[in-house]
Amino acid sequence: MAGDDSTRARWGRFRFSIVGPLLASPPEHGDLQSELKRLAERSWKHPTTGEAVRFSVKTIERWLYIARNQPSDPVGALARKTHARAGSHPSVSPQLAELIFARHRAHPKWSYQLHFDNLRVLVEQHDWLGTLPSYQTICRFMKSRGLRRQKGRRRGGGGEPLETRETRSYECAHVHGLWHFDFHQGSRRVVMPSGELVSPWLFGW
Repeated sequence: MAGDDSTRARWGRFRFSIVGPLLASPPEHGDLQSELKRLAERSWKHPTTGEAVRFSVKTIERWLYIARNQPSDPVGALARKTHARAGSHPSVSPQLAELIFARHRAHPKWSYQLHFDNLRVLVEQHDWLGTLPSYQTICRFMKSRGLRRQKGRRRGGGGEPLETRETRSYECAHVHGLWHFDFHQGSRRVVMPSGELVSPWLFGW
């Protein structure tokens, strides 16, 4: 067991040495993929055999996300044994994944549905983001990366663009966009001119 733990610790430190610079100095927007390719083209000294070894872009990208989601102990997270496809979502392009992280940082209180709706708009506008996966895939991707909704009170008011904030179901952007009516039966009976006692109804529009 001691040897196994030591091996895992070496792998954790080794993986972090590769992706650590990307965490300390994140690439500019749109440059992540080129940085991953640069790292994938390099040869690395295997942590146990000492032989030269290379890793694919997908592998390094997976390590990056694991370390990013465990800021308190990224080395420990990278030391854990993971399945080759653990946490991977082939249908989510690297460009789209980077955008999802950025949108969640900017709007941590948004619901998954609101994130998905805004991603759909952006994907339609920018071909370089690739194809938008299903809503369920986006939810699984965000949950696996620790991108969960932060609870908190939101300010009211309507009329702002969809990307700016979440609009509640009873908010409208224009006059007469929403109508509501209701009835209420009075608790006291009234006397009609004819002398009849009736229960009044209030109609509100």
